[in-house]
Amino acid sequence: MCPNSCAAFTGPYFKLEECPLCGASRWNQERLQGTNGQSKVPAKRFTTIPLGPQVQALYRNPDQACHMRYLHERTQEIIAELRRTGSISLVNDIAAGWDYLGAVLDGDIKEDDIVIMVSLDSAQLYESKQSDCWIYIWIILNLAPNKRYKKVHVCPGGFILGPNKPKNIDSFLFVGLHHIAALQREGLHIWDASQDHMFLSDLYLLFTMADGPSLVCWDGMVGHSGKNSCRVYCPTPGRCSDHPDIDVFQLPLGSSGDYAHNLACLVSAPSQWQWDIRKTETGITKPPLILGLSPARLLRVPLCMTTDLMHLTGNLSDLLISLWRGTMECGCMDDKNLWDWAIFCDEDLWTAHGQAVENARMSIPGSFDRKPRNITDKINTDYKTWEFHLYIFKAPRHRPYGLLKQLPIPACPWHFISMDFIKQLPSSNGFTSILIIVNHLLKQGIFIPTYDTITSPEIAKLFVVHMFSKHGVPSHVTVEVARAPGAIR
Repeated sequence: MCPNSCAAFTGPYFKLEECPLCGASRWNQERLQGTNGQSKVPAKRFTTIPLGPQVQALYRNPDQACHMRYLHERTQEIIAELRRTGSISLVNDIAAGWDYLGAVLDGDIKEDDIVIMVSLDSAQLYESKQSDCWIYIWIILNLAPNKRYKKVHVCPGGFILGPNKPKNIDSFLFVGLHHIAALQREGLHIWDASQDHMFLSDLYLLFTMADGPSLVCWDGMVGHSGKNSCRVYCPTPGRCSDHPDIDVFQLPLGSSGDYAHNLACLVSAPSQWQWDIRKTETGITKPPLILGLSPARLLRVPLCMTTDLMHLTGNLSDLLISLWRGTMECGCMDDKNLWDWAIFCDEDLWTAHGQAVENARMSIPGSFDRKPRNITDKINTDYKTWEFHLYIFKAPRHRPYGLLKQLPIPACPWHFISMDFIKQLPSSNGFTSILIIVNHLLKQGIFIPTYDTITSPEIAKLFVVHMFSKHGVPSHVTVEVARAPGAIR
């Protein structure tokens, strides 16, 4: 690759000795000059990891091979429900999407096919704000949603070194997509360890994912600042163009038909001047690289493009905070002093609010990932999108619950007890569950066999027979409500 990260020497650049964009030499100059031009070592390399062997490795584990059948089984359930009721009762995965179901019913996606999506973004490896690496990954949609996004199942596609942003990113993606195109053409031979048989699978690319700035690398459009900037190619004009008010409840749908016609118009431009004019009119800057894949193995452009919810969160946060602080620009006929929602115009109040956000961190569960810091101090520097997301959308509208408190030490046995169930056990003499009662003071336990379908009267009867008859009525009972049956809430 170019030492300045401009482009990779692939595809039409394969035989070049210098970067077509900056003129830098392809080779390590010290090595080249030290050997009188005999030894040519690349000045810089990038990494591409083929997807095929990674998918084959998933099927070599019997459990993983069984997990890979999720998408087909879920799809068949949805199709059966559609034929039975004419609707889908629960939309909770891509298997319920009309575009995906259409590809299945048309025969483009078959039972043994691998359905994938790809995601591209820059990565900030160090604390400085400069993005010094670009990464793209493959997501295997055959796995269930609670598995496909975990690190162990995410398949790396390639790494593009920085620190400069690539000027021709298609040249870096070319190798990985060429591999996908070859697999679509010839098929991928896979051994299924769970069934001990070989089969031939086709790869179907369903979605291309990226944030707003990076999505132009996939779709070849003008981006969020252009005149026609919609990511799904609807006719709504961009935010930087003059247009009348738009009813957000009547937004037009994306149009793949217009896209194909406009792309043909762009590539037929007879000159660069005409190209630039048609680029502005159509919102398309180039044919996207993914059009080199098999049309029958790809959800057509722009339907395969996704929206950018992450930056939507950031944009809404900026708008709301500027309203609350009274810093948003307004017309001459508007008076900010009349804004009853501008509650943080007072700097002292805004500072106190930032400290309150900082103090609330200890009351937020650790599963929330990055907890919001003091927004007063960090909003103009390094407040992360996830922090904005929690601050705007996840923050509770009540006082913090406070820290968890340790249970008191009981004065005598069996006055403080805990109750819980171990459920869905293998059947033993007809019992499939165990009710456990634990004495807090002595850590003694009573293990009572029962059933998963136990009812309130049955729980009360077991409690009287095994607990009350021997130890009396306890003064305190601790129950995990989320797991307990409704009878003992």
